[in-house]
Amino acid sequence: RLCSFLGRALSPAALDAVVANASFVAMSHNPMSNFSLSPGFILDQQRGPFLRKG
Repeated sequence: RLCSFLGRALSPAALDAVVANASFVAMSHNPMSNFSLSPGFILDQQRGPFLRKG
């Protein structure tokens, strides 16, 4: 559905990669998406590893 909304076509391999990398488990281990690289004044890692963005 997302591909049709964006007007783009993805190969089955690319679609599988998107699905795998968009899972909660994959994002929680990815430092570019889990805020582990954020400085303490933005996200205090001692209070919890997740930031709820609403």
